[in-house]
Amino acid sequence: MGRILIEGTPVALLSGSGSGSSGSGSSGSGSSGSGGISLSGHLLLIYQNDAGNEFVVRGGPTRGGNPDYGPLILDQNVPIEMSIDARVDEDGNPVTAASRGSREIPLGERKAEDVWNLIVQHANNIHNESLTYSPTGNNSNGTVGNLLDLIGVNVNDVLPDPDGIMLLPFSGKNARFEFDYTITGTDSNDIIVGRGGNQTFTGGKGNDTIDGGTGNDNFDGGLGDDTFIGGAGDDQINGGSFLFGLFEGTDSAEYTGTLTDYDVEFLPDDTVRIIDKVNNRDGTDTLEGVEKAVFSDKSINLRPGQDIAFVIDTTGSMADDIDAVKTRANEIINAIFDGERGFLDSRIAVVGYNDPGTNTFLSFTDQPKIDDRKSAALNAINSISVSGGGDFPEVVNAGLIRALSGGAGEWREEAIARRIILFGDAPPKDTELRAQVLELASNVGASIDTDISDVAPLSIVGDIQTRNITSDLAVTSLAVASASAEGTPTITPVEIFTILIGDDPTTSADFESLATATGGETFTAVDASEVVDVLIEAIESPVNTAPIAVTLSNTVIDENVEAGFVVGELTAIDEDVADTHSFTLVDDAGGTFIIEGNTVVVAEGAILDFEADNSFDIVVQAKDSADTSVEQVLTISLNDIEESPDNTTDTELIIGTQGDDNNIELTPAAGFQIVATGSGNDTIKAKPPGSPAKDRFYGGSDDDELIAGTNDRLFGGSGNDTLDASQGGGGNRLYGGEGEDELIAGENDRLFGGSGNDTLEASTEGSNNRIYGGDGNDDFFLGNSDEITGGEGSDRFFVGTGGSNTITGNTGADQFWIANAEIPDFANTITDFTAGEDVLGIAGITGVTSIENLNLTQNATNTVISISGKQVAILQGIQNSSLTEADFVFA
Repeated sequence: MGRILIEGTPVALLSGSGSGSSGSGSSGSGSSGSGGISLSGHLLLIYQNDAGNEFVVRGGPTRGGNPDYGPLILDQNVPIEMSIDARVDEDGNPVTAASRGSREIPLGERKAEDVWNLIVQHANNIHNESLTYSPTGNNSNGTVGNLLDLIGVNVNDVLPDPDGIMLLPFSGKNARFEFDYTITGTDSNDIIVGRGGNQTFTGGKGNDTIDGGTGNDNFDGGLGDDTFIGGAGDDQINGGSFLFGLFEGTDSAEYTGTLTDYDVEFLPDDTVRIIDKVNNRDGTDTLEGVEKAVFSDKSINLRPGQDIAFVIDTTGSMADDIDAVKTRANEIINAIFDGERGFLDSRIAVVGYNDPGTNTFLSFTDQPKIDDRKSAALNAINSISVSGGGDFPEVVNAGLIRALSGGAGEWREEAIARRIILFGDAPPKDTELRAQVLELASNVGASIDTDISDVAPLSIVGDIQTRNITSDLAVTSLAVASASAEGTPTITPVEIFTILIGDDPTTSADFESLATATGGETFTAVDASEVVDVLIEAIESPVNTAPIAVTLSNTVIDENVEAGFVVGELTAIDEDVADTHSFTLVDDAGGTFIIEGNTVVVAEGAILDFEADNSFDIVVQAKDSADTSVEQVLTISLNDIEESPDNTTDTELIIGTQGDDNNIELTPAAGFQIVATGSGNDTIKAKPPGSPAKDRFYGGSDDDELIAGTNDRLFGGSGNDTLDASQGGGGNRLYGGEGEDELIAGENDRLFGGSGNDTLEASTEGSNNRIYGGDGNDDFFLGNSDEITGGEGSDRFFVGTGGSNTITGNTGADQFWIANAEIPDFANTITDFTAGEDVLGIAGITGVTSIENLNLTQNATNTVISISGKQVAILQGIQNSSLTEADFVFA
């Protein structure tokens, strides 16, 4: 475990007769013994790594002792023996850390290596600034003081006590250098402290604390849960999050004063502007991807809050109820814009329905200032007037559709909750619209045909679901899909709270109709005195938040573990601590892993071979009880295990010459053999099938031919090699390595092409092989019942007379030649054909020269390609109608 030390070297005016010895320094000659008398002395920082090697950062004047000293220069990570502060003086006498009063810098849980990385960065910044050296300011002591301040350590708390007498101990240590610079954090939890100047900070992957100091600074937190202190100046703070902390941490910005000292504005570009109304303190900061603002008296959540649309019956019978709402409008509005509950960035819309139509009193409030949103909402509520009615039934459903479909503005996908609060005292007269809405609940994706001319068409996606909030208040949830101007569908989950005023049975029955399919209830307000209390209860109902991340309890396993081995347990990170979650694999790393409940398990047939691939990325989706979800990439790494052959009793090492070693054949009676061919074009042949197995062949640097037996491991190395398992007994693993290699499989073998443009072949006599191309543009010649994965590059796959292969092209523009000279016996499956990028080839089949000669049929989500009534290929996840002539090549 490395450590960082601070030491002091006195600058001597004269040397006494003490036991110490004098060493030269750039500021004069420094006494390291007890006899020195020093005017000041200089400080230095030392990094001591695990091996005991020491590296120095220190500052001083230009070497040569010019009277004007010149610029301040720094030694930056210099081995101590090369520094002027070497551990021996000019006479070769030892200078010890103890004689310099060496002290270890306390770093808490931070790694010394990471902190030293920051120190060296800042030392480079100071050096490049060419500050003018000053014996009492911009000197070695000021350098160390600034460097320690950068990492959150006060130099006065760690001053060393070297041998000797100093009249002005470490003068200049409290000097502060102010200039523009850039600092990049490490993967650990960094503490970075800025000062004057316009600085740029990048936090890295850890949970960082970055204090900008004065100046107009730029912050980028990167991954992790970061804390930003902008300080004086106008700062740009980017939390580094993809979307409000999703995947990349929960970040906070800290401020000096109370919340009322600041204006908080939510801008149209999804940034947040926080303005300090007190002059010369925190300035004006612009935040992006920062989830929380912390003030001296409270914290507020900066994530998007609720979108709430009030859908109100505005007929004459509702006059006293609406008056009650107006009287307590401020109370209602403040409940919506509750910053401590995470709802400060909320929006309100108000829709009225009457006979004969509907009216938008207020579209969703988008003003940057929350006070302006509140004022707009208050004015809209106070502007509601009642009229009409008399025939009792009203256009309830038209009002709902107006609010749902954009008649009061677009709903935000990122809002923490989207809620319609519907209240009235009369049943609908537009029952034909409700019938269509209810039909949508069971006919997913259908659209509503409505005569409301100024709202967009919509559809309801999925089932309508109802849950009870209290014993007498229910909420109904559904998802609304509407088309954007570009025609792209957007899906918006919406909750509907239905509040019945009065006790009319017809109205009650209709208000409950959204919930009848799932057994929900609605709340009834007996009269106007209860309306506002019910509204506030609905507004303050608990909000479900989506899970924000997924963790796996263990991410490292041994290679070659068996199917069914449990890797670890999955946990969803969710602010709703009592919520339940289900897990599914979006990407199973090519069928390597499965999920059972909340555990990740090794799948049947998985290949976990460290030499072939030492890590796997899976994508896990966690879904909560409200069907909101998050996807997380998790990396599972392999331990490299020494694989002991079955026959280790008699182990033989065979070393080839530097020339061409031809026809080396291993002795059938011998035990485990390791062959390293060396350079030259070599030919090595394994023991015949049935002999002791699991030998190792290492091809070396030239063009080698390695022939496998049973359960052997062949490593081609560099050069254009041939690795052949076609005549072996199976269970072999062939690793091409670098170069353009040819790998040939037999039965139950594993082929890994590696880098280079390789040729990988499967025998039609063998089967159950797994073949991986790796990097490069590879050619594959297919046999029977094999699994083939192309890897990187633009690969070509040629089907033979066998079939029943599973082919995954992976990245790149791939060619799948699905019939060549003969129609294969069985259809081959292509898992990831991409129209417009990949192509399907057919060569040498009489009468097949265009797509017109093929039969393309749909089977569930897959397309089946047939020639003359015989299936040749299955394209997974492809609609037959999407294929055109441009997706095929005929030869």
